[in-house]
Amino acid sequence: MRFFKVVLASCLGYLLAGIVIFGLLFFVIAGVVSSAKPEVEIPSDGVLNLKLNYPLQDRSQDNNPFAALAALDPTYQVPIGLNDILQAIDEAKEDDKVKGIVLDLTAFQSGYAKLTEVRNKLEDFKTSGKFIYAYADYYYFPTYYMASVADSVFVNPEGEMSFTGMVAQITFFSGALEKLGINMQVARAGKFKGAVEAYTRKDLSPENREQIEVYINSLFNETLAKISASRNISVEKLKSDADKLEMRSVQDFIAGGYIDAAVYRDQFYSVMKKRMGVDEESKVSLISEQKYARSLGSVGSGSDRIAVVYASGDIVGGKGDGTQIAADDMAATLKKVRLDDKVKAVVFRIDSRGGSSLASDIIWREAKLLAEAKPLIVSMSDVAASGGYYIATPARKIVAEATTITGSIGVFGLIPNAGELLNKKLGLDFEYVGTGKHSDMGRIDRNMTAEER
Repeated sequence: MRFFKVVLASCLGYLLAGIVIFGLLFFVIAGVVSSAKPEVEIPSDGVLNLKLNYPLQDRSQDNNPFAALAALDPTYQVPIGLNDILQAIDEAKEDDKVKGIVLDLTAFQSGYAKLTEVRNKLEDFKTSGKFIYAYADYYYFPTYYMASVADSVFVNPEGEMSFTGMVAQITFFSGALEKLGINMQVARAGKFKGAVEAYTRKDLSPENREQIEVYINSLFNETLAKISASRNISVEKLKSDADKLEMRSVQDFIAGGYIDAAVYRDQFYSVMKKRMGVDEESKVSLISEQKYARSLGSVGSGSDRIAVVYASGDIVGGKGDGTQIAADDMAATLKKVRLDDKVKAVVFRIDSRGGSSLASDIIWREAKLLAEAKPLIVSMSDVAASGGYYIATPARKIVAEATTITGSIGVFGLIPNAGELLNKKLGLDFEYVGTGKHSDMGRIDRNMTAEER
């Protein structure tokens, strides 16, 4: 019996040692890969191939060791940020090696403000005289919005297109909570603070409906105006086509002027080669946005600098994991650029729906101190709402896309009363002994009094 214990202990020891050694090797290799910056050769007569088939973030996450290791696989493309994409398009405009851009848009994920920034940059690219062609197996509204900037729009002959407008869906939980025996108590400042309604109502309040109608129609009209300008189709016709649902097949959209041709991918490349003036048998190099971005030099090495501080995600207290706007981390970053004499101005890029009011206030304070020391400009991304708007207010100037969602000014708190669930349905009873009439404030088995609210 002792023999088996020794063997088992030895095996377990070897296993743990192997795991530790593997982990150390993993992070060592990841560090080497992430620090290495191999030269990227860009062929002449190349075409920048924008797929954007990943969630589009304002900047890439450069602290991910898994992404660094994945770079060892030449077939794997590590997602890049909006900042790198915009720079790539800017550089490609002046790069003689890049003859045009292909938008390969079957699938991507992004908010409309980021899409608009990329689309605006592509419009600027077209002033160079270089071509932009778009191809997809199917188009839905966001992908077509992007594709419409192209000189020509192509689709697979067996593909499809959907052009039905925009819709906002709001899910209400109050009915389910009632069945469970939970009553959500709300303390709210601001009648347009509609987030709480999902827990307190079964339909939209007039104020919430009004604001949703305003921003979704504003967003729709802005995107239609750009599609109209690019495709020479009136906004009135675009709205009419979306409502009537008379165009269903690819050929209907070709006849309506939305799409230029339905071709297979090999035929699409033949059209592209003809546009470039190269032989059908010639090979044209398609350069991914990731590869092209890696070929570009770094920027911002001078003694007079403009710092760009990114704030993306929910606003939370303490320290974060890189996917949130953590108050301690963000405050430290803002303080660092404030005290850096080389930094002459700061752009504060915000993409957040808000979060903790306390964390927002901590960040606001540091932003205010920064704005008093040097120029602070806020650039809003897809959304800068609630706390995301609050942390922007110290800036000298706030800029946003017409497709940015912002506002939602106000605060709220939710405290559940689960007394019915706990007492009547689960059979749990509680007794409290306190020092005063409000010492049990915050209990989840009774309603708050008017005074406590």
